Amino acid sequence: MDNLPYNKNLIGGFIAIGAENIVYYYNNNKEVIKFPLIISLRYSWDSEKYCNELKNGYEILKNNLPQSINDSRIYFYKSGGKTKYVVIEPFIDGQALTKSDLEDDLVKKQFLEIIATKNRLETKEYLFLDIFGVWGLFFIGKIKVPNILVEKNTKKLFLIDIGTANLKDSRLIISMLLKFAHWRQNKLLEFYLN
Repeated sequence: MDNLPYNKNLIGGFIAIGAENIVYYYNNNKEVIKFPLIISLRYSWDSEKYCNELKNGYEILKNNLPQSINDSRIYFYKSGGKTKYVVIEPFIDGQALTKSDLEDDLVKKQFLEIIATKNRLETKEYLFLDIFGVWGLFFIGKIKVPNILVEKNTKKLFLIDIGTANLKDSRLIISMLLKFAHWRQNKLLEFYLN
C-alpha cells in the first residue's frame, strides 16, 4: 500500500509543465497538484536541499506577498531513498497576465507590488522570484507572464510559482542559469513596465 500524502485517484488531467514541476487538476478540478520533474536540475542535484528551498521560499513569499500567494499545502516524504514533495493548491479560475491586463488600474497596482517585492528580495536577500517560468523566459514572455494569473472575477493576481532561488548559489551551472534567468526576466519586465 502506498503511503503518499495525496490520493492518486483524485489526480485529474494535465495542466502545465515547467522547469521544475508538472501540474495536474486534483480533487474534481477544485485544486491543482504539483509534482517535481525528474529532469529538474536543482531537484535532481540535491532533492533534500531543493525541498528546503521550496519550503523556505514559500514562507518568504507568504510573508512578503500575502495578497498574491495562493494557499499551498506542501508535503514532503521519502521514496526510494529520495526526498520528494507534492504541492496541493486551490484551483484559480483565471489566465496568465498579458500586457493589456495592465490597462486595468487594480491589476497594474498589484503587478507593481509584486515587482517591488521581487526587487527588494533580490537586493536584500539575493532571492530570485520566477515570474516568467521557463516558457515565458524562452518563448512566450512578450505574449503573457505564465507565472502570474489574473483571477477571472476579482482581477486578483496570483504568483503561482511558490519557490525562490538563491542568486548566489554555489553550484556553477545553476548559478549561471539563474544569472541568465535574472537578466532575461528583467529584460522582459521592461516590456511590461513601459
